[in-house]
Amino acid sequence: MGLPINIQSKTVISLTELKPGQAARICHIPSDTPVGVGLYDRGVAEGQRVVLERIAPFGSPLWFRFDELPMLLRRDEAAAVRAHYDDEREAK
Repeated sequence: MGLPINIQSKTVISLTELKPGQAARICHIPSDTPVGVGLYDRGVAEGQRVVLERIAPFGSPLWFRFDELPMLLRRDEAAAVRAHYDDEREAK
């Protein structure tokens, strides 16, 4: 899967670049990897809103909320998922 055309003017980031409390919208999950398959199996898909709730003291795992679904991801799993800020002001 490629990145959707409608995000060309948006800043694409990995989920590890979010700060606690920041929100973004998922634009790419690598479907050909175990991480991507696992996320799809758990109900995560492109277009969903994601919020980083908190980060563990040593940097992993990360607590996310995908729409209303809470989920922990290891840092390497979160790094594989691409997203863009809903509002570019979120990037600051």
